[in-house]
Formats: sequence, structure tokens, C-alpha cells
Amino acid sequence: MCRIAERVLPRLAHANAAVVLSAVKVTIKLLELLEPDSDFFASVQKKLAPPLVTLLSAEPEIQYVALRYSLFLCNGLHISFIFHLI
Repeated sequence: MCRIAERVLPRLAHANAAVVLSAVKVTIKLLELLEPDSDFFASVQKKLAPPLVTLLSAEPEIQYVALRYSLFLCNGLHISFIFHLI
């Protein structure tokens, strides 16, 4: 799983908002499978914030999704159920 995350993380810096949102979605799914106590988990979690903040200057629809991801990450909830809404 770490290899998948290593391949997906560079996509967080992509210019296309859809690519960034997809990378965030995949990364969150991978975080659900990792041990929360690991150093890798903490480093990946820290890398999710800057792209989500950058997306807040995009169109309103993208802002909405970025805010939802941010809210669920901040609350520490399992967000797998919201992927059915998007």
C-alpha cells in the first residue's frame, strides 16, 4: 500500500482540480487501511492539507468537495460513506 501512496502523492500537486481530488480520494482510502500509529500515516495525512486549501480558490463546486474532505479529515471520521454522494 505504501507503494501505491508513493505513486499517488505527486498527483496532489497537479494543475487539474479533478486529478487532485481523485488523488485525495485514493489517499484517504489508503489511510483507512494503514495503521494510525505509523509514521507513514502521519506524513501522508500532513500532505493532504495544502492541496485542499489550494482548491478553495477554485470554482464553487470544487470548493464544496474540498471543504467536505477537509471537514471529515479534521473530525477524524471515516469518510468512506461520502464517496457514494459524490
